[in-house]
Amino acid sequence: MDIYNLVRKGEEIATYIAMELHKVGAPVTLLYGSALHEYRNGTGNCVHPYFHEDDFDIGVFKEHFHYVVSLIDEIEERFSWKVDYIKQDLILSFAPPGQGPKTEESKGFQIDVYSFEADPRNGLVSFRWDKVRVASDAFFPLLKHKQVFASETHDSTIPFFYMPFNLPCYLANMYGEDYMTPKKGFKLGNNCLEGVHRGDRFNHPHCNTSLSVSQQCEFDRQMSFANKSYEGQSVADEIFHTRYAGIKKLKIKQTKKAARLPSC
Repeated sequence: MDIYNLVRKGEEIATYIAMELHKVGAPVTLLYGSALHEYRNGTGNCVHPYFHEDDFDIGVFKEHFHYVVSLIDEIEERFSWKVDYIKQDLILSFAPPGQGPKTEESKGFQIDVYSFEADPRNGLVSFRWDKVRVASDAFFPLLKHKQVFASETHDSTIPFFYMPFNLPCYLANMYGEDYMTPKKGFKLGNNCLEGVHRGDRFNHPHCNTSLSVSQQCEFDRQMSFANKSYEGQSVADEIFHTRYAGIKKLKIKQTKKAARLPSC
């Protein structure tokens, strides 16, 4: 399959995930390079992955990650993409069957679903897979960004892709204040500040937050997810332990580990 059709298929899968989680009130947000590309170039009515990237990055609350795990069989049956990598409660990647490891020369594409943890006590949001922390006031409340493509719902509401609340400040902390300028070969770990832990992506710059009444209500709703237990978690745990926990040789093992933040 050519890269155009790979990206379009990936877009369908990301849309499906957003639509399914919408049914239970769980927001799906763009993250990392996908959020950056959308902020720079997203002038249309729909979110489209970047054809020059090799993945599409989305995120969900850790408490909602089990919903994505529960969709594995349906995604494999509907779209013929397989679980490329999974780390319990942290990350789940879907890719076409037979796609090789991610390299500089590869032309593949995949969907990466990350979990994040909100900690109202310290005002931080943690992405444990990448060992990154961002400020809650840059990230929450996640805001509805654009309606998902070809939405079909069972009620009067419309599913959306979400984005971090203060997106310019979030991107400045992640990629530097010149984030609007593309940099060839730039990696997240390149943006390091002296005396700052390499994974701490907050307060450089500080993000000022002022919420409207409706935004405060949405913030309160999203904070209610933190540390909440869901019945479906045990089912997701069972899927992980019976299917994936014993797999030692996954092609992502080298590539994903190499993709994590290097030392500053």
